[in-house]
Amino acid sequence: MTTGTPTTEQNLDPLAFIETVHNLTEVMDQEVTLLNNMQIHDSAPLQDHKSTLVNSYESSVAALKDHPDVLTQADEKLRAMLTDALTALNRAAVRNATALDAAKTAHERMMQAVSKAMQQKTAKGTGYSRAGQINRSLRPGSVHVNHCL
Repeated sequence: MTTGTPTTEQNLDPLAFIETVHNLTEVMDQEVTLLNNMQIHDSAPLQDHKSTLVNSYESSVAALKDHPDVLTQADEKLRAMLTDALTALNRAAVRNATALDAAKTAHERMMQAVSKAMQQKTAKGTGYSRAGQINRSLRPGSVHVNHCL
């Protein structure tokens, strides 16, 4: 597995680039699985690894753009492997963006529901009656939220 900051030689190695693409695809797919299972907090540890892979990917793309001969001189099998890997990465990126957007939307809806519940619970008036007595039915309330909403 490619880790850390790649050297210029690694950036120009098509096989190392393909490995980075495969690893990034795998991390995105893991993140999608966690998000789809509403295990959002479990996806946090993937972020550092994902960032490292994205940086390596971007470095390799930049190096390969500066040296296009590396890929034009590569054999057909290697170019086909690269095409397949990049196609899989693009599909994973779409799935990842969709899952992240769905998780964000679910989180926003949950927060709106909590806010609305708190407003309804506390909006009926103050905690005192006209006679100055504590009105028990108007006490501020607490809300328990199931984070799996």
